[in-house]
Amino acid sequence: MAGVCGRDCMGCEDRQRYGCRGCLETGGNPVWGGCRVTACCHSQGMQNCGECPSRQECPKPEDMERLRQQWEQEEQKRQADWRAGLVRRTPVLEKWLPVLFWLSLVSMALNLADRLPLSQWLSLALSAVSLALGIAALVAYWKLSVLSGRLRLVWRLQLATQIVGVAAIAAMLPALFRAASGPAVSDLMSVLGISIGLGLVGALAVTVMGMVATYQFCGAMAEELEQSDPPQADRDGPTLFRPGTGQSLAKSWLLLRKCIFWSLGALVGLIVLALIVRSSFGFALLLLLGELVAALVLAGCAIAHLVMLWKTGRFFRDLRPVDPPLPPAGEDAAL
Repeated sequence: MAGVCGRDCMGCEDRQRYGCRGCLETGGNPVWGGCRVTACCHSQGMQNCGECPSRQECPKPEDMERLRQQWEQEEQKRQADWRAGLVRRTPVLEKWLPVLFWLSLVSMALNLADRLPLSQWLSLALSAVSLALGIAALVAYWKLSVLSGRLRLVWRLQLATQIVGVAAIAAMLPALFRAASGPAVSDLMSVLGISIGLGLVGALAVTVMGMVATYQFCGAMAEELEQSDPPQADRDGPTLFRPGTGQSLAKSWLLLRKCIFWSLGALVGLIVLALIVRSSFGFALLLLLGELVAALVLAGCAIAHLVMLWKTGRFFRDLRPVDPPLPPAGEDAAL
């Protein structure tokens, strides 16, 4: 089948390599861009260049051929960059995202256990275990930080979170030892007040930095998934490397980021409003219900974050090779 300019579309490499359907099938919009030759013929009511009396002097076919060749060179570079990106990011993400999933799952279970009425020493032990899990997660974030600047920011935020957590525990230890030594009741109340105050300040700082790190991490995962999608021509053509792409996962990460941002903002705003505004019991109850809903949404975001970690790690683990495997040695010998 010849195109409008007379080029053999069926024998064109772009058809086999990029899934190009030519100017006739696409109405003048092949995979490499809009074809001026087709537009010129259609504007004059002709089917192809063979009907044009000026075909010998017309420069449009040669110009379109140069444009096609330029697009092909750029497309080959895009595909080479895409493959190089996959080779760089896939081994890292398929290894460390599952590690983050299990560390986050165990850390969430320990946080729930810490809400139970436990002794101070048992709470301190749980905090120490949580700190060890945080350090292990910090190693995983450090391994991921080689992929992008946003992931490096996430690693720095996680590092600051662990430093603040260690500082809070270290500040609480003297107060706990003084309480265990049996001081007077007044001294004991003062020590416990200092301990609780330091714990609340540290927990607030850790929570805020952790939420910011989670927000940035969601955006970083969306970027990695979008960059792992094949170029458009390769996506539509016969060289598609897997059934489906990471676009839906990337959109889910961005939706999760938006949900975290608005729910956290609503929770903080309602708490500040409750502290500032002195109002009736009904309005205070309404604020309390709003805070409860925002906290439940944040808890749902935490669960969704775990699910997304698992799905994204599995996505990169299941990626097929982007190049066909080499034939066995026996087949080479037979050929």
